[in-house]
Amino acid sequence: MIIKNEAYRNLGLIVRLGKYFNNSQVLKLLYFNYVRSKLEYVSIIWNPQVVKYSKTIEIIQSKFLRFLAYKQTVFYPKFDSSSLLAESFDLLTLEKRRTMNDIIFLSKIFNNDVDCTDLTVAISIKFPSLRTRMHNNIFFFCPN
Repeated sequence: MIIKNEAYRNLGLIVRLGKYFNNSQVLKLLYFNYVRSKLEYVSIIWNPQVVKYSKTIEIIQSKFLRFLAYKQTVFYPKFDSSSLLAESFDLLTLEKRRTMNDIIFLSKIFNNDVDCTDLTVAISIKFPSLRTRMHNNIFFFCPN
């Protein structure tokens, strides 16, 4: 995966140059601009196929979070959960960010903020009936 390799390369650059920075905000800014932007580029398109690569992508952010923890505490946490580290640095996991971006994009489609009539026409919305228990919980779908 080319994107993963570029993200690893940029993360390595940040780690090498990180010895000159003690401010975690600067390191986070570098990570956001050079690594996370690569990992999230057009994630709306490839997110359904991310099951195969989601663990690999999360490992990249986990390595950055461990490096950031090392810079603050001079202790390299090998066994801390990446979600706990992400919470401690006020970051979301990449999976949560992809889900959030998908929901925002879907909201833009429903509010006609996306200038693509083929896409808005292709999605059908199924409104639930007045019954309280539905047998089919599919509210929208894209027919083939």
